[in-house]
Amino acid sequence: MHAAYRREIFAGLMLADEPLCALIAQQHRLFEHHIARHFPDADRWIILHGGTPIGRLCVDRTIAPWRVIDIGLIADHQCRKVGSTVLTALCKAAADIGAAIDLHVGIDNRRAEALYRRLGFVNGSNGAATHRHLIWHPDTRSAV
Repeated sequence: MHAAYRREIFAGLMLADEPLCALIAQQHRLFEHHIARHFPDADRWIILHGGTPIGRLCVDRTIAPWRVIDIGLIADHQCRKVGSTVLTALCKAAADIGAAIDLHVGIDNRRAEALYRRLGFVNGSNGAATHRHLIWHPDTRSAV
C-alpha cells in the first residue's frame, strides 16, 4: 500500500505496515460480508481515472429505491467533480426507468451531503443519530 495513501486514511495515526494491512484487510472482509448478507445482488464497480483505480461504487439496483451502499474516492480525486460525474450518471440511469435512489450520509460529512443536495437528493424518512437518509426522485432534473 502506498505510504501517502496510508497517511491520508489514518490522518496521522502511526501504525506499522503489517498491523495496518491486517486492520484494513479485516475491515474490508467485514464490509464485504455485510454487503453479501444484506445486499447479495449489489453491483460493485471500481472507479477509474486514466486506467488507475481511484474509488469504488456499490449500488443495489434490484430494490426500490436503488440503494447506494458505498461510494468513495481517494483524497487526491475528491473535489474534482468525479463523484458528481459518477452520481449524475447513476441518476440518469435511474431516471431512464423511473427509479428513485437512496443513501445514508454521515451527519459530519458536509461535503458529501452538499454534493448529494446539489444533485437533488432530499431528506428521506429514516435518518439516524449518526447518518442522514437522503433520497433522489426521478422527477428531479438537477442531476440529469
